[in-house]
Amino acid sequence: MRLALAQMQMQESMAGNLEASIAYLRQADAAEADLVLFPEAQLTPFFPAWRKDESPYSGKLDEMCPDLGSPALGQLLGTCRSLGIAASFNLWCRWPDGHAYDTSITAGPDGTLLGEPARMVHVANYSGFFEADYYTPSPSGFQVYDTPWGRIGVVICYDRHFPESIRSCAAQGAALVLVPTVNVEDEPLELFEWEMRVQAFQNTCYVALCNRSGKEPNDGPVFAGESLVAAPDGTLVGKAGAEESLFVADIDLGRVAKIRSERTWLDERRPDLYL
Repeated sequence: MRLALAQMQMQESMAGNLEASIAYLRQADAAEADLVLFPEAQLTPFFPAWRKDESPYSGKLDEMCPDLGSPALGQLLGTCRSLGIAASFNLWCRWPDGHAYDTSITAGPDGTLLGEPARMVHVANYSGFFEADYYTPSPSGFQVYDTPWGRIGVVICYDRHFPESIRSCAAQGAALVLVPTVNVEDEPLELFEWEMRVQAFQNTCYVALCNRSGKEPNDGPVFAGESLVAAPDGTLVGKAGAEESLFVADIDLGRVAKIRSERTWLDERRPDLYL
């Protein structure tokens, strides 16, 4: 399959970010991509950089958290349907239970959801990432979907630092794990790359990480780009630069079953002995 990573630089305007997202879907379609992965919170500035009571967006937070039936999401899904392209979007969404979650919505080429949207399981709460002020932890764990190319899982940003996340997707048969993220310039980016490569190797799957890019509005953080795709053998399929771009990679999910038949680590696990 051909995978496209939309390494976006976000505007303050949600309408502008929606327009840019649709433009990336069209650009990916022109590049003959099968599926497009977007970074975390793609329709908004990265508001968790501030405490909720100190946010420069305090008067806009309600509109920045649409529900799952929002017109913006409808436009994104409609664009998938009109182009015949699959995509995984990430939005801050309010769910029917009244709670707001960091949510990834994965749709097939017909614009319909492949299953229950994924919600962030572990919620960060430290300087520059005050996510617990905004996000409720997921009650439903890690999601894996059947697609025309194979089973695909989603692990949202901070969750990837917990080895159980990608392992959980692999144990459910995922051949590819999508990771929308927000990595800033002063984080250990080389370590983050190796983290994805090692987990791809240990779980015999592809891992695709899509980051934001550039300086955020209101003197916000600077995101590092460097979106990447790691292969089941731990090698790097490819990596984007720091600038805003659409990064495209060709991957063969058929390799996963072959490697798993030869390297049977997942079958040899003894979870009854693990904490």
